[in-house]
Amino acid sequence: MRRTLAMIFAVMLFSSLFAVFGASSVLAARLAEDAGSASTQAAAASAGFSDKVLRAAPVGQRHIVLLRPIAPRSMPISVVDAMKERVVRDFRVPLNETLRAVRYADDAEIEQAMRIIYGGEGSLAERLKRAAEETDADYIAGFAVTEYRETTYRNWKDELVLHSSVNLRLLGYDRVRDLVVDLPASRSYHSEYSPSGTARILALFEIDRLMDKADFRSTLFPITDWLDKPRKKTSGAA
Repeated sequence: MRRTLAMIFAVMLFSSLFAVFGASSVLAARLAEDAGSASTQAAAASAGFSDKVLRAAPVGQRHIVLLRPIAPRSMPISVVDAMKERVVRDFRVPLNETLRAVRYADDAEIEQAMRIIYGGEGSLAERLKRAAEETDADYIAGFAVTEYRETTYRNWKDELVLHSSVNLRLLGYDRVRDLVVDLPASRSYHSEYSPSGTARILALFEIDRLMDKADFRSTLFPITDWLDKPRKKTSGAA
């Protein structure tokens, strides 16, 4: 019974993969491995074993280091989290638990990259490339907010006036393009109160604009272009 359920699951998974990625020999091969693993797991379970079968990662699996946000204390956590989610969104691969197309850095690798980028020697470009080399990252991305201000007051007409300003920087690296990303942004609003002029909206607008400009997705998708191909080395690697 368990073996039958495992095979049904494999067929359903194939349908999902085909709908998202289309016909692909690479993904078909991965699916075949999944079906085999599912059958093996079902057989093992019926024999009293619970250990999962772990197949090898694809040869083209990419490594992504998402830096922790740097932000002033005046910045609400909810805004920091919303900006972080915008960065993460461009690196989210559908069905990655099955495909294992990308691997996300653990805490130790993130800390290592941040020490090099924010505390290392050399130019920012050199530090970003060195961080990518030492953490074996295909992509690095993160942001630092240096200003986040918002004040309101009533003028002589008893109108509520809003003053807000943000300054931030998107940092990153794309191994495929050998591209160092260092994009600054600033935006301010000084006028009658409007929800669209709040510091939160200004910050979210700018991080969205900068992520679009960096365009990491252009080399990450479609994954069928690289999943079965050896990864490119960083420019500083041997």
